[in-house]
Amino acid sequence: MSALGALDDRIRGLRAGGDDYLTKPFALVELIARIEACYGVPPWPRDTLRVGPLELDLIERTVTRSGRKIDLLPREFRYWNI
Repeated sequence: MSALGALDDRIRGLRAGGDDYLTKPFALVELIARIEACYGVPPWPRDTLRVGPLELDLIERTVTRSGRKIDLLPREFRYWNI
């Protein structure tokens, strides 16, 4: 990831050994899609994202950590562009 988004910067980053180049700001869903593309994760739609004890339900728009609900405002959910 880089704040440098000009074509020369992107080419330099890839030639320096980067597998991909993502400029900031970016949508979380784009980052997830790029990670899935690199690691061969199936591209079918997901209802839930999990990282350790954190769980994000994309349908219900809820977040839990270790089973305990975390209240988010609608604008906080929109921040991630999901």
